[in-house]
Amino acid sequence: MTNIIVAFDPGVTTGFAAWGEDGLITSSQGSIIGTLRTWTPWLKKNRPAMIAVEAAFVGVNARSSLMVADSGGFIEGWLSCAGLASEVTRPMPAHWRKVIGIAPTKEGEGFTKAGKPRRVKRLRPELEADAIAFANAHSDRRLTAGTVHEAEAICIASAGWEQWVSKAA
Repeated sequence: MTNIIVAFDPGVTTGFAAWGEDGLITSSQGSIIGTLRTWTPWLKKNRPAMIAVEAAFVGVNARSSLMVADSGGFIEGWLSCAGLASEVTRPMPAHWRKVIGIAPTKEGEGFTKAGKPRRVKRLRPELEADAIAFANAHSDRRLTAGTVHEAEAICIASAGWEQWVSKAA
């Protein structure tokens, strides 16, 4: 077992990232089958300490949430059949975003009745832009909106590393 955290951002387009002591090792995105076929031999060779597969959440788009849940379960089943006995965790988006400092709210206009600045929920495009910015700060490649699944996998892997290191300390 090596000190590597692997993360998947499941969906029709699936993001993959591996994070180690020196930061991002590798990342990609593609179809769920293509991603798993590409990275399973690498995973068997490197035996990560933890595999994080983003959990589904019921949001505005229930169909998308069900796709993430189905894809996440498919990934876990594939990894199990491949004999990868690493610890698999299912972080919620709000959890991994909090770990790496992507805030779910921002200050809006005005104040509450208590006189505090009004907080408004950030929209998905804003959260995706933050994930891309985070990933670009840690990657040799320039990620864009077209590679948001890869960017989010990088974020999940980094958050997993922070969680794993803090548990090991």
